[in-house]
Amino acid sequence: MLVTWQFRIRNSLMEAFDPRARWIFSLVFLFSVTMFWDIRFLAVFFGVAALWFASSRVTLRETRRAWTLILFLLFMMVVVNTLITSGGSAGIVTGEGHSVIHLDGRFPVTGWHIHFNLTVERLWFALAQVLRVLGISAVFVVIPYSMDPRL
Repeated sequence: MLVTWQFRIRNSLMEAFDPRARWIFSLVFLFSVTMFWDIRFLAVFFGVAALWFASSRVTLRETRRAWTLILFLLFMMVVVNTLITSGGSAGIVTGEGHSVIHLDGRFPVTGWHIHFNLTVERLWFALAQVLRVLGISAVFVVIPYSMDPRL
């Protein structure tokens, strides 16, 4: 079976750009957004990505399957890795901070020690991760839907 991208002519601003320039912009955006952890910079990058997505005239309905996969992976990465285990934030966010949820106890049957401390800093780190991944995804998900494969 031959699988093709769902490209159609949309008469958008993005179609006026050379495909190489669009790839270069996407890669520069990717490398730029990974350089920052400050939520203010990431919010600006997210806004640029939203404008980029809107300028392509690709609808969310057309990209629903791609966004479903992206949101599932984002949920797993942020909730499981950052909030629960703090695995992704080990070098960025220290264990100390302003505690939001603090659990300390033992499982009654096994006697395992439970220590969970969700801090404001880890929540901000999780929000930064969400903005970063959604911004990168918005820039790259439009490529197969808005770029003519003949080019």
